[in-house]
This record gives sequence, structure tokens and C-alpha cells, in this order.
Amino acid sequence: MSKRKRIKFLLVLAVLSGLGYGLYQYYQPPLERQQIRFVDSAQAMEDSIRTLRQICQNIETIKAPQFMNCVVQPWDSIMYFRGESVGRFDTLTFANPAFKDMKKGEVRRLLLLLSFLNRNFVSGVYHDTSIDFWLYTYRPDPYYSSFTQVRSLYLCDNRADTLKPAFKHYFTILDRKKKMLLLARNNVQYQRF
Repeated sequence: MSKRKRIKFLLVLAVLSGLGYGLYQYYQPPLERQQIRFVDSAQAMEDSIRTLRQICQNIETIKAPQFMNCVVQPWDSIMYFRGESVGRFDTLTFANPAFKDMKKGEVRRLLLLLSFLNRNFVSGVYHDTSIDFWLYTYRPDPYYSSFTQVRSLYLCDNRADTLKPAFKHYFTILDRKKKMLLLARNNVQYQRF
């Protein structure tokens, strides 16, 4: 085989290997997206999640019935609050118009909570009003950004919530840690461990 043919063969092999690996990754999400793993303790995370939900519930009562979300995308640090982009997380101040209905202390607490949660792979919270669940985006990844690839944490204060028809219809439980459940949409391909 000539040198030129050998190079072409190696290039084709490399492209096919990359394509195969990409497809494998698409159908087999990384292990860390299938199990709950934090930097800090599970109890600290549970308390922080509960506090963030309380802050967002207070905001919802001020300005209902607007869609409530509070998320910082880890790949570009853009914060979304109440359904709108409010800027880069590291440059936000109390003067940002998105926080005009909140006290400075609440804004400070919110930003500190989001920073702590981001360090633990939770990018924020959104309130799914159609099923009335507060869900926390876990280990978001731009390569798995389609809605069906989202992994969510759910704080299960009442075990009866998991028996609701809406819960069973939409979610599969991938992992549990204390009162936190790691959820995937039912139409998501996943592995059980």
C-alpha cells in the first residue's frame, strides 16, 4: 500500500472512530449525569435547594403568574431569571433591573446560593407549573442540551408526590440521595446502575 493510500485509510478510520464515539456518547450519557455526586455534603445541598425554592416562591407571589426560573448556564455563565437573560453571572449587581422587586439582602442571598449550587453541578431551579414541581437542573451539558437529555433533581418532601400520575408519566428516577431524586424524562435513553 502506498503512503498516500495509507494516510487516506488512517483519516477515514479516524473520522469513523470519532463518529462512532460521538454516537456512543449520545446514546450513553456520562456516568456522572446518571448518579448524584456533589462536592459538598448532601445535607448542605438539600438545605440550599430548599432555601432557593423558598426565595423563588416568594418572588413568584410578588410577580405571578410569570414563568419562574433561576438558572446559570455553566458553559457561558449567562443567568436566566423569570424566563429572561439578565447577563453574565459574574458581573451581576443589585442594580440589575431583573432584581428591582427584591431587597438587596435577598439578591445577595440568591446570588450566593446560585454560586454554591453551581459549584455542586446544580445550575438552578425552574418551576414546572404544568405539574407543579420545582426541578433543579443537574449537570447541564451543552452537548446534551435537548429537552429530553436534561437531568433534574427533585426534592421529595412527600413520598406521595412520586405516586402522582404526572410524575409517573413524565419521569424516571435514576438515583436517590437523602430526599433528593435524580430524574430523567421517560423518553430519554438511560442506563440503570
